[in-house]
Amino acid sequence: MSIILFKSFMLRGGTWSLLLFFTLILNQLSVARATTTLVSSENDMNTLASSKKWHALMRYKKNWYGKLRSLADGQDFFLASDGKSNPLRELQANLDYFANKKKHPKFDVLAACKFPARYQYLNAIYKFEQKTDLALECADYQKYVQALSAKSVLIVFSSYFVEKPASAFGHTLMRFSKHEQVSDVDRSQLLDYGLNYAADNNGVNPIAYSIGGIIGSFPGNFTLLPYFYKIREYNDFESRDLWSYQLKLTQSQLDFLVAHAWEMGSTYMNYFYFDENCSYHLLALIDVVDEKLNLADSLPTFIIPSDTVKVLFEQGLVSEIYYRPSLHTKLAQSYKSLNGHELELFHSYIENNYTFLTESKMSVDERAKILDVAIEHFDFNFAEGVLKEDPVITQKRMSILSERAKLPVRDIQTLEVKGENKIHKSGPHEGHPSRRVKLSHGSRESEGLSEFEYRFSLHEVMDQDFGHNRWTTIEMGKLKLQHYQDTTKFMDFTIGNVENLQPITRLFAGPSYRIKFGFERLLERECHDCLMGGFQFDFGLSYAFTSRFLGFAYLGSQTLISERFTKNDYRLSLRPEFGFYYHGEELMLKFFARSANSLTTTGESFETYGMEARYFLNRANAIALELNQLDQQDSAKIDYLFYF
Repeated sequence: MSIILFKSFMLRGGTWSLLLFFTLILNQLSVARATTTLVSSENDMNTLASSKKWHALMRYKKNWYGKLRSLADGQDFFLASDGKSNPLRELQANLDYFANKKKHPKFDVLAACKFPARYQYLNAIYKFEQKTDLALECADYQKYVQALSAKSVLIVFSSYFVEKPASAFGHTLMRFSKHEQVSDVDRSQLLDYGLNYAADNNGVNPIAYSIGGIIGSFPGNFTLLPYFYKIREYNDFESRDLWSYQLKLTQSQLDFLVAHAWEMGSTYMNYFYFDENCSYHLLALIDVVDEKLNLADSLPTFIIPSDTVKVLFEQGLVSEIYYRPSLHTKLAQSYKSLNGHELELFHSYIENNYTFLTESKMSVDERAKILDVAIEHFDFNFAEGVLKEDPVITQKRMSILSERAKLPVRDIQTLEVKGENKIHKSGPHEGHPSRRVKLSHGSRESEGLSEFEYRFSLHEVMDQDFGHNRWTTIEMGKLKLQHYQDTTKFMDFTIGNVENLQPITRLFAGPSYRIKFGFERLLERECHDCLMGGFQFDFGLSYAFTSRFLGFAYLGSQTLISERFTKNDYRLSLRPEFGFYYHGEELMLKFFARSANSLTTTGESFETYGMEARYFLNRANAIALELNQLDQQDSAKIDYLFYF
């Protein structure tokens, strides 16, 4: 058409005709550009609504049915009524609120002040004409930013705490530091802030908490608090080691993370113990700073806190590691430094209410050394009183410190991650993978058998102890199948198994215990080949002959439920047991003998004897030999174990 018009204009001649021609051409081009821009904008919006960055900011994730929904459950987190399940509508609503400087529909504050990370992200793309100055127009947000003054960020792992079900697998939190070079021995860390994600359980009992955490009946919230509160709670009161992992983030990425953490404080997410827990949500926070990151989705289906640390290492995000030993760890290490004479003087001092006997003879260095250990002993044994500043305890502590202040300063060997002349302690990043498959082949009563066993998590005494407590078992979700006499049967499903062997020493004298519950198939004469549910509780003592050789003795009980018992539908048994562990770096040994004596059924008592030798080829592979005699039935197995 343009060519025809051009010919017509040229035939008629005249400058005005030529001018009119170019005017028409420019008009057509202008309309075309406007149309192209509009279409491009619509396409861009759909693309943006389905982008990884937008989904990360809004926590969109496909559920079990394949539908896209946000993990955020608080309605105030969304600006569109259907924003929880409609990323495009939520994006459009955000653009409307940000571009027109609207206030949040519920709070008397600009939407941009409520959601600064979203605003910064969308403003960088759309260049809003009516901009919100976050520094001048968002007072509360600026107070928060200035309080953090973040120059670096760390993920902190608080070690396994079997006395508390919620923390049996450890716990992770985020720490914002005011310094680029962080040091855990620097008192400036007390000015840092910690960001914690945890379930709000309203103080329910541990059993209800465990069940509620599995089914997601508690809201999970992000809370910001001074970091020293977490030090007092974990490091001092609960005596848990803290491992801090500094992340490789630029200042702009760190600022964006701080902004996103602010807006996540406006919502809650249903807390699920196995997947949507502290580990998942902390990594999801970090994912927003860079679209190349894929931390949260790199986690396995079922997540434990130590997985967080390992994923950070796998994706090359860790720049430095810092270790803060607990009161228990520091006391145990300091105590080892005392020689025989000093040990007697130390115990005399603490048994005499932290007072030296007048006739005690010692050098100035010995006195200083004993007082250093005594201070740690006092802090450990009276941690609650020290933290709550009980007047009597505070006065006694000050008297010990005053006495120590009169003596010269000593060089003390400290527990560190690395460095010359430092004592190395392995962290969770060095631990073996938590999941395990065991394949076994052997015989029972001269009949061949094969077994398959899968363990969801985490660790048992016979595993390598790098990054774990040597004499502790924390297992959950262990399933065993057995093929025997041409039949495959379900043999065992352990829901939970916790064993805490606390060797008795002159310094520490705690009990040892074991708790186990789940389902198992019995092979005893009273109820042979019976599948039933049960609960086991063992209580006893353990003693470490060396750092690698330990003996234990339990007086336990077991309750099993089955209608196939001859007298009752349940059986309560007393189960005395004793045994030994040897824990080398590659070779592990276990020997045990157990007697079961029924208190409620007509079955006779029977004994079980067994041993296992396990050799680790590397962190992920091991082979083992098991020999057992259960109620006069002999069995032998060779195992291959794969950790992943």
